[in-house]
Amino acid sequence: GVGRGARAGRAGAFFAPKRAPPPPPKPEGLQLPEGLGDAGALALRVGASALMVHHGVDKLGNPAGFAEFVVAKHLAFLPAPLFFTYAAIAVQLVAPVGLALGVKNFNLSRLCSLGLFGVMGMAVLFHLDEAGLEGFPFGVVEAHEYGYELAAVYAFVFLYFAVAGPGKYSIGSGDLADAPEE
Repeated sequence: GVGRGARAGRAGAFFAPKRAPPPPPKPEGLQLPEGLGDAGALALRVGASALMVHHGVDKLGNPAGFAEFVVAKHLAFLPAPLFFTYAAIAVQLVAPVGLALGVKNFNLSRLCSLGLFGVMGMAVLFHLDEAGLEGFPFGVVEAHEYGYELAAVYAFVFLYFAVAGPGKYSIGSGDLADAPEE
């Protein structure tokens, strides 16, 4: 008899209900409402896209002048300045719509972001060719910002969306299986 009781005690422990794990510790610091990050991504996506359209419209005012005095002069490695001017105009007028809507199907918003990143990359190169680094990172310049600064900020924003995608508040699934059949 003595052995049976010891075994029964161990078996009872085996079949005993498990204790619930302790609740996860509450994070320290400022807690933001759930979904606020997604709303912020939406605001950044729509805001940057809305502001970008102006740059395409501005180039439409004088594409030949932009091609001659910006592309040919400062981006001489591009072989057809007028073609690349119209390409930049098209990207700056069309791609912001796909990005602002956050169209996930066929990765459209990522492709739009990639195109905008490319155009802004060329804008950064233009400003660097025109004025150089201007003492970056500690130089104090007359206009209180580096000439390439805005284009660089746009480039980083569009690079983010090209890599991360449009976020939760977007259109479509991004799944090619959901694409319409031909």
